[in-house]
Amino acid sequence: MPRSGPNFGWSARAALTLGLALRVWFVVHAGRVDGDGLLYGDIARNWLQHGVYGFSTDLGSPRPTLIRLPGYPLFLAACFRLFGMEHYTAVMGVQVIADLFTCLLTAALTLRLFGRRAADAALWLSALCPFTACYAASILSETLTLLCIALAFYALERWRAAGASLNRWLWVLG
Repeated sequence: MPRSGPNFGWSARAALTLGLALRVWFVVHAGRVDGDGLLYGDIARNWLQHGVYGFSTDLGSPRPTLIRLPGYPLFLAACFRLFGMEHYTAVMGVQVIADLFTCLLTAALTLRLFGRRAADAALWLSALCPFTACYAASILSETLTLLCIALAFYALERWRAAGASLNRWLWVLG
């Protein structure tokens, strides 16, 4: 029976260290705060400052909107509360951590399904994939979306392995 999580040997530590370096490089050299990211930030700021889920206007009071789902603006609002209003570099840092956790979830799921060698490969591939690593340097919901997808698949496998009955993994999956 496979172990339930990745072994944090030298290979896993090296993959995560290089994955961290890649994401930090993207944040420093290709970090972007524009377009939709600013819209999400505007909604989060208005939500915190005015209690209105909406966009800023020239009149001073925000205009309510339903153009975006509340998940990512809620995440931004939490980051703004912790790190300061519109401190987008800190948001990118949290996204880097979330993205590396996604890599670990991917490896843990692969370990459960296919074994140690496949889990090592999955960790290295996910940690060094530039196509997903660059999302951490954008103020967009993609990093958290990938985290939620990986968590859902991991929870589904754990729920299935536990007998597909009512258990904690069903709640995580839900």
